[in-house]
Amino acid sequence: MQESTFIMKIALGIAQILAVYNLLIWIRILMSWFAPVSHISKSSFFIILKKIVDPYLNLFRNVNLLKTNNIDFTPLLAFALLSVIQSILNLFGATGELSLYVILALIINTLWSYIFSPFFLIFTTIIIIRLVLCFKKGSNTITLIRTLENIIGGYLNWIQKVFFLSKIVSDRLLLITSTIITVIFYLLTRTLISYIISYLLNL
Repeated sequence: MQESTFIMKIALGIAQILAVYNLLIWIRILMSWFAPVSHISKSSFFIILKKIVDPYLNLFRNVNLLKTNNIDFTPLLAFALLSVIQSILNLFGATGELSLYVILALIINTLWSYIFSPFFLIFTTIIIIRLVLCFKKGSNTITLIRTLENIIGGYLNWIQKVFFLSKIVSDRLLLITSTIITVIFYLLTRTLISYIISYLLNL
């Protein structure tokens, strides 16, 4: 009994360490956003932080499915893996028990929360921003429009091909349709994920 309690405490301790490491990853990412326009990249704290965090983040850099021309979503996968391990350790540390179904439920929930759901939300936001720019066209927005279309252009082409049978339609109609379809797909997927998780936890 004492040995089991000791192992549970170790599990909780490791989970806390992973929580701190997750926080360091967030700090590293946030600091990197401001590095190009500040002296952050030259600070000793940032250099040390990179040495601690980057070896782990680099393990996911080659996952091309989570990359676009301008956005790298691979840190989400890094967060997801740490979160799965952390959740499993916290659960074991609290109950002393684990089951395959619970682990599967944790993995599915984490993948949805840290990868697919943020991806949907970011992607939908980009589509909405592009739609807003349809009503505010100007010389100062051309570069931004091109950047956004580099990200969502393939998806918009697919929407046009499938739902409009490749007919030429206005940008506004295409973007409104794309937004509606993306939101509906997100809601249906979220409902399905919730059902699967609930089913696994009740086995």
